[in-house]
Amino acid sequence: MKPVTTEHLLQQIERAIRAGQVITVGEMTIRYCKRGQEFTDDAGNHFQALASGVFLRMDVFEGRDLSRPTGTTWGHIASIDELDQVLKREIEPMNLIDRDGLSVDLAFTSAMRAMRGKEAQQCTASTRDSEIDFDPLPTL
Repeated sequence: MKPVTTEHLLQQIERAIRAGQVITVGEMTIRYCKRGQEFTDDAGNHFQALASGVFLRMDVFEGRDLSRPTGTTWGHIASIDELDQVLKREIEPMNLIDRDGLSVDLAFTSAMRAMRGKEAQQCTASTRDSEIDFDPLPTL
């Protein structure tokens, strides 16, 4: 089995974040949003993207106490065209096992999304196309 290249991982990550997935690579958690898109984080905070691009989840600290974050927020860090520049620092030092694990996880998640999408389409189509026959209630 060939080792997973940086370029291959970058392509997988770009496809995943464009599909709406939040990805953690090394110490970075990123997502892609289009301008005006609204989203919520795990804590239920609402955000709206003021620009299209890659967003980074960042810890928030209050006062001078930097020992423990008090929350998180999202900040725009790059356009989608600059994704490789943002992530290469995280991907290149990864060992082969971590690269393979990330690649498999991204592929599995992509396959599951595709399967769920097909199931939803089939369910909608079969419900829309089928006729439901009801026996009339007996009259008394």
